[in-house]
Amino acid sequence: MSTISYDGRNVYAQAGATLAQIIIYAQQFQLGGMEPLIGIPATLGGAIYKNAGAHQKSIGDFILKVDYIDAFGQFKTLSQSECQFAYRQSIFQKKKKWIIVGALLQLYKIDVDQKREEITYWLKYRTQAQPNNKKNCGSVFKNPEGKKAYQLIENCQLKGKRINDAMISLQHANFIENVGVATEKDILQLIDLIQKEVYKKYQILLELELEII
Repeated sequence: MSTISYDGRNVYAQAGATLAQIIIYAQQFQLGGMEPLIGIPATLGGAIYKNAGAHQKSIGDFILKVDYIDAFGQFKTLSQSECQFAYRQSIFQKKKKWIIVGALLQLYKIDVDQKREEITYWLKYRTQAQPNNKKNCGSVFKNPEGKKAYQLIENCQLKGKRINDAMISLQHANFIENVGVATEKDILQLIDLIQKEVYKKYQILLELELEII
């Protein structure tokens, strides 16, 4: 389910639409605001679940309502406030049996040419700052309040640290790359090492942003 539509006021997208698809679609109607999220490799449903974001913007900022199917198969709707959005959090993380169907998004009128330039900027930034062309599981840790997780990890001299084929990225310390045939065990051990070293130096326990299933 990845249909996107516009009713003359707001954009509605089904959960399977990617953030990039929504952003490009909305520009046809001179609507925008979500451009800082352009490089996040996520569907709308996944982004809502995690309240994905970047550069001081999160998907929750643009939600008017979310349609979902509850644990009993009933179609229901939540307002933005009912979604309980917070930093990388939403109510859907507490309700594992709920299935996100789609969402109504509140965007605003934009200068399309200016926003196209912004999209180019953010995509270039991500390519330069993050190992997007390498095997990785995305941002590993949440940023502690007032700090950046990658800076704490860097300051512990952990960039490039490996456990077998799992390696802390040399490009961005909050990413773990699979440089060969890394196993789940390798990655989990490296996560544990990072948490221990950062806590030893800063007395801060880094909280996972990724979700271990």
